[in-house]
Amino acid sequence: MNEPSLTGSATEFEAYCRTKAVPPGSVLHYSLLGQPLAQRRKLLGLYALERELRGIVDDSRDPEVAQSKLVWWRQELRSLGRNQARHPVTQALSSWLRPQDNPPLERMLGSWLDAIEHDLHYGTYSSFPQLGEYCRPIGESYVTLLVQSAGGQAGQNALFIHNLGIGWVLFERLLAVRQNALHGRQYIPEDELARFQLTFSDLQKKQHTPGLQDLFAMQAQRIRGYFKAAEQQLPLAERYRQRHLLILLRLFSAQLSEIEADGYRLLEQHLSLPPLRLLWIAFRVLQRERRYRNLQDF
Repeated sequence: MNEPSLTGSATEFEAYCRTKAVPPGSVLHYSLLGQPLAQRRKLLGLYALERELRGIVDDSRDPEVAQSKLVWWRQELRSLGRNQARHPVTQALSSWLRPQDNPPLERMLGSWLDAIEHDLHYGTYSSFPQLGEYCRPIGESYVTLLVQSAGGQAGQNALFIHNLGIGWVLFERLLAVRQNALHGRQYIPEDELARFQLTFSDLQKKQHTPGLQDLFAMQAQRIRGYFKAAEQQLPLAERYRQRHLLILLRLFSAQLSEIEADGYRLLEQHLSLPPLRLLWIAFRVLQRERRYRNLQDF
């Protein structure tokens, strides 16, 4: 399976990553506010990596093609830091991300890919504990990399990483609930669907019902709980260092509030916040977190 390759400068790799995952006006775009150039490049690379890996499932309609992409990416991630990277995203990350020198990182990336492979074979979850086990390796791996890119330690931020990671995956899957259902994937537990007298086919219809509204409200409440726990468990000395993630937390929460105000009509439309509001929220978070700057351990 051939993936795109790019021979060029760091600026060209950065441009590819930005186009792939962080277009102007996007939520991820505003998480870069106030970041120095070196850190911004790390974040762009990680955001693009997540988009590439998620695309293995989301962008492939043929299971054999998706499986081939997954095998290709397993090989490509092993090349990180060895001057063997072929993809523009891995070339962008190779200057600082070296799994071969960090066995826990290598295992973490493997767990992330294993969870993606699970998506290729299983599309439903009977209960939330089962769904949570799917979300954990994806979310924790991704957020760990984002924390470490800013100089944070995984152990020191373990509870923050756990809660933000699971909440983030649940949030993304909720936003794409109908699209996922149309492709045979259901990230709402079957027992919770049954509680509201709903079936998988109800998620595929472009039709809003009171039962769906209550179901989605329940999912949103759970996500808010994870987001709240994440922020509460982030050490004060880490707040300024992890301001990019705190910005994302607030932007995600604001989007959930808009969805709630609209009556959770997730099957009918996709709600996004206007760029000026995203900028204002990000700016306010950045200003608020500056007070913790002197608490950082350098």
